[in-house]
Amino acid sequence: MSAPNPIALSPDGRAWIRREVARLVRRRYALGITQCGLAERIGCSANTVLAWERGYRLPTLDAWVAWRVALGRSIP
Repeated sequence: MSAPNPIALSPDGRAWIRREVARLVRRRYALGITQCGLAERIGCSANTVLAWERGYRLPTLDAWVAWRVALGRSIP
C-alpha cells in the first residue's frame, strides 16, 4: 500500500509543475550545472534533485525558491 499524496493537485496544477520543472531543467543544462552542482548550491542531495526533475517527488516551497534562485530565476 502506498502512502497517500499529502498534496492534492488539480490536473492544471500538475501540468504547471511539469512545465516549471522542465523549464528549470533546461535552464540548468544551459548553465552547464550538474545535478550534483545544483544540489550543493541549494543544500540537498543529488538524489533529491533527481527525484524532483523526474517527477518522483515535489520540492517544498523553500526548496523550489532555492532551486529558482540557484539558477538565476526570479520568484513569480
